[in-house]
Amino acid sequence: MPDTKTVELFDGGQSVGTATVDGSGNWSKALTLSAGSHALTGKATDLAGNESGASSTVNLKSGDSTTPTLPDLLDDSGSSSSDNVTNDSTPRIKSGVTLTGPNSVVPPDASLNRYEVERKTGAGSWSKVVDVADSSMTIVVNGSTKEWSYTLQEPSALVNATHQYRARWRDKSGGYSGYGSILSVIIDTTAPSSPAITSHSNGYVFTGTSFTITGTSS
Repeated sequence: MPDTKTVELFDGGQSVGTATVDGSGNWSKALTLSAGSHALTGKATDLAGNESGASSTVNLKSGDSTTPTLPDLLDDSGSSSSDNVTNDSTPRIKSGVTLTGPNSVVPPDASLNRYEVERKTGAGSWSKVVDVADSSMTIVVNGSTKEWSYTLQEPSALVNATHQYRARWRDKSGGYSGYGSILSVIIDTTAPSSPAITSHSNGYVFTGTSFTITGTSS
């Protein structure tokens, strides 16, 4: 039977709640904190009213409104490399998120636990394409920021249509971020019809070496 009866939690120097210790020495306390950085400590009190010293500090960041960056089509084919129109039916889509603050850089580790990418085709509904652990993501630490990125490789061929992508991240407590911006990708694998040469007639003979050929194409 543990001697401790209660544990009082503090955010900085301010009390934010008290938890009761069970017969196995465990306790828990649901907290609602303002958005921002928090330095949590705890003090235990026993049955006789004796109070312990403060625990080690746990730095947390609540209410992180960071959303994933705009997804990027890595396999953009054709005349433009930035119009998001491609003939690759299994494209790669890269997106990610950058967190800053006390739980962004090791130590302590960031709270990003899972990363989800969703797709919607045409007027259809959103469906999850992938749900990956942070260990599957590429992580870069730049000073006070920690950047995650993930590249989705579509596993099977997509139909010719407009496909939209969005992403969100989940923290270690199961809370979700908002969705980031949406990327619209047009898949077009249908070749155009053969063009027609309408002038000049087959076998036409020119007097010089400079001339104009005209035609049609759909």
